[in-house]
Parts: sequence; C-alpha cells; structure tokens
Amino acid sequence: MSLEQPGYVPRLADRAYVSHFDYVMTYDLDTTIPMLTIPQMYNASRYFERGKPWELRKDAVAVFVSNCRNAGASKRLAFLEALSKAYPVHSYGRCLHNRDAKQRAGEERGAFKRRILGDYKFALAMENAVVKDYVSEKVFDALLAGALPLYDGAHPHVAYARFLHRQHKTDEAIAHISQYLQAEPNWIGFYHLLDLTWSQTRSTLTGPLDSL
Repeated sequence: MSLEQPGYVPRLADRAYVSHFDYVMTYDLDTTIPMLTIPQMYNASRYFERGKPWELRKDAVAVFVSNCRNAGASKRLAFLEALSKAYPVHSYGRCLHNRDAKQRAGEERGAFKRRILGDYKFALAMENAVVKDYVSEKVFDALLAGALPLYDGAHPHVAYARFLHRQHKTDEAIAHISQYLQAEPNWIGFYHLLDLTWSQTRSTLTGPLDSL
C-alpha cells in the first residue's frame, strides 16, 4: 500500500516486485484497491468555507513548495523560476523563498496554508511530476482557499484545472499563462461562477450535513 508516486517509491513501477502481492492499494485507479488521495483532514464543512472576495485578493501566485529537486521537482522549480519573471510570485516554501508567514498557536499546517492561500487570486498546484492518477493535496488546498489553481499533474481526471502544460516549451507556456493571469474580467467571472456553485451546493446539502 502506498499513496506516494514512483519517484519516491520506485518499487511501485517494478512489476516483478508488485506481482508478489495478492492485492495492491495505491492512488492508481487500475490497482486492486484504488485509494483517493484527498487528505483525510478535509471534512465536509471545509468545502463550504468562504474566502475573501476576488477584488480584495492579491494579484500574485502564492507558492508553498519546499521540495526543489527530488522526484521530478527540478522541472517544477525551473518552471517557477520562469513564471516569477513574467508575473508576481510569492513563495512561502524553501524553493525561491521570498515571503514569510507564521502559524498561529494551535493552527495545523493545512489550515495555515489555506489561510495564506486565501489572500491570493492564484496558487501554484503543480505536482512533482505528471503521474497517472496521482493527485496530492495541492490542488484541493487551492480550491478550498478560493484561489484558482495553476495545476499540472494527473490527467485527464482533473483536466478542468489543468492550466499548465509542461510538455510545451517553457517560454511558450509562460507566455500563455501570463496572458491568462492578466485576463482579469475572465477570472472574475469564473471566480463568481465557482462561488455561486459552492453556495448552491451548500444550500442543497445543509440538511444532510447538519444531521451528520
């Protein structure tokens, strides 16, 4: 059993090794017992927390990345470096660190991260590498904080959030992304649509959720 991608657990890609097991439980939807990678700390109420209005959020991409090199992360770092030259990037992790923030007393790490992301219009949610069916907490943290995720990772299952395409040349991708980030009217409309959808979902599920 593992929720890590092969970059961290190479034996997952070793068919001879995996064949010794009767059952395999991973994020891969083709395994014997597939597991969702949505973090367990996300209870139902987290999905209905309302963040700052779009117009009060910072015009920058918030980044929490501390793995700069391992398991394919070097490509993400190169992309982040290029992006920072074309659009404001506020990095709170060890990679390209240029912003500081402190956790409040008793605040768990996920809540701290989402609180910071809640101040921004955009959040980087790139995985270390593009791996079939592998989706970490990154894209969920961005969505829960109300920040639009710049995502690259598993496909096609989360194609709705796939704003980055690392298979393209970096300079072409950066130019493409910068154009989108600066298209303010389009993002405002998308943000309000997302907010409306959450509100409608909440009104539909209020009764069942309250009874849990």
